[in-house]
Amino acid sequence: MKHGRTIGLVLVTALAGCSHAKDIPGRAGTAERPDAAVQYATVRNDLALVVWSAPGNVKAGVHATSGAVAAPDRVTLNGSRDTGDTQNPSTHVTWSLVTADGVSGDVTVNDRRFRLENGGIFVIAGTDVTQVRHALAGLRPSDDTWTRLATEVPEIDALSTRPLTVARK
Repeated sequence: MKHGRTIGLVLVTALAGCSHAKDIPGRAGTAERPDAAVQYATVRNDLALVVWSAPGNVKAGVHATSGAVAAPDRVTLNGSRDTGDTQNPSTHVTWSLVTADGVSGDVTVNDRRFRLENGGIFVIAGTDVTQVRHALAGLRPSDDTWTRLATEVPEIDALSTRPLTVARK
C-alpha cells in the first residue's frame, strides 16, 4: 500500500510541475441564410473572418465542413462549403486562416492568398473574391450579426441584390 501512495505522489508532483501554455481558442462554422451562405471563424469568441457567398441551388444538398487546430502561438481555422451547383461557382468555397490574435495572419480563400489585417470579410461572387475591411471585433456569430453586416457592408448588400444563377432541371 505504501508503494502505491509513493507512485501516486510522484505522478501528482510531476504533473503539477509541468507548465502547459494555454492554446489560443478558435472556432469555425457555417450559417445558412435564405439569401447567403456565411462561413466564419472566431478567435477568443470574437469574429475574425467572415466568408459571404451566394446560397446556390441547395435542393441538390449542401456539404459544409469546418475545423480548428489550436496551439499556444496560433490557431488554424478552416472551412469549406459546396452545393454541387455547377451553374454558380460562388457556391464552392474553401478557406483557411492562421492567426495568433484574430486581427492579423494568413488567409486563403479559393486558393487566393490574403492578409487578415487588410480586412476580415470576404465576399464571393462567381469566381471573384473581394476582401473588405470592416470592424469585426466584439461581434459574435448570430443572425443579428449577419443581418447587421448585410446592411452595413456595401459589397454584401450588392451581392444580395445581384441576380443569382440557378440551375434548372
